[in-house]
Amino acid sequence: MDHLSPAWLAGNRLRLFPKDSILIPKSGASVNLNHRAKLAKDAHVVSHLAVVMPDKSRIDPDYLFWWSVRYDPRAQAQVTSLPSLKLSTLKEANVPLPPLDEQRRIVAILNRAAKIERLKKRVQERLREFIPALFVKVFGDPAINPMKWTERRIGQVCMRTETRDPRKSPSTQFRYVDISGIDAVQKRIVATRLLFGIDAPSRARKEIRKNDIIVSTVRPNLNAVAVVPDELDREIASTGFCVLRPNPELIEPLYLYCHVTSAFFVETISQQVRGASYPAVSDKDIKDVGIAVPPLKEQRRYTQMIESVLYTSKLGMRGVRVAEKLTASLMSHLLRVAA
Repeated sequence: MDHLSPAWLAGNRLRLFPKDSILIPKSGASVNLNHRAKLAKDAHVVSHLAVVMPDKSRIDPDYLFWWSVRYDPRAQAQVTSLPSLKLSTLKEANVPLPPLDEQRRIVAILNRAAKIERLKKRVQERLREFIPALFVKVFGDPAINPMKWTERRIGQVCMRTETRDPRKSPSTQFRYVDISGIDAVQKRIVATRLLFGIDAPSRARKEIRKNDIIVSTVRPNLNAVAVVPDELDREIASTGFCVLRPNPELIEPLYLYCHVTSAFFVETISQQVRGASYPAVSDKDIKDVGIAVPPLKEQRRYTQMIESVLYTSKLGMRGVRVAEKLTASLMSHLLRVAA
């Protein structure tokens, strides 16, 4: 890193650093997170951040920022109970250094890719706002049921579910869905574990089927909820979930999903929490929550509207995912070229 200015790195306490300096976490849990920043103006910086000040005659600040995003401190971090990254280790890191014009070309490509990522997040945020807003517009606020739909309990509109002990088939593999595999913001399953029956955790007991809605009974205020996709049909989920299987003669899966992600449901179930160190509710608590049940014709009309929106969004996201994969390979390639 000899192309950085002499005072390029510091582990100081609230010293003033110039605009375009790059910030990299060097201590604590943040070492394991890919959080980077470039100062938009002169600013004071706290001591747990390493500060890299680029020599602008040799390296473009935005190019250095993108390099820092790719730089993985976990490979160099000291393995202790409190991870830390030595400044001397960071200083020895190799930064590819093509000519400035080439650096700027690389930056332009990666900036366009970042813009696509921001647009994706914006679309997802709008969808998260749109779906519950449309739900209330079509069916009314579930807290007051202004349209006087028939009221039931959630358990009354769902079918019985099954449990299965995968340890009885020790050599058979299965996909395991744990609470940590749910993205509580996106409301979907983002991670599963492929296990043999012999390695099954004691909580791996609940069989799930496609279109089931799984609701975390732990910390219900976080509303970790997801619809089971086709590829996880007849797999196994943790007993930390309440598995809701909509009765097709009474309720549409998407309608039930929208109900259990509503502010009304979250507020109602949060009042039933027991335990301080491990706040949780029971399956019965969830199934006892009231739900307004419009005629299936009305539910299906809503489902068709949402599916149309989701399909259009999915087409757009498909292109974004391709762009993301290209970006990852581009970043690796571009920042490795012509050092």
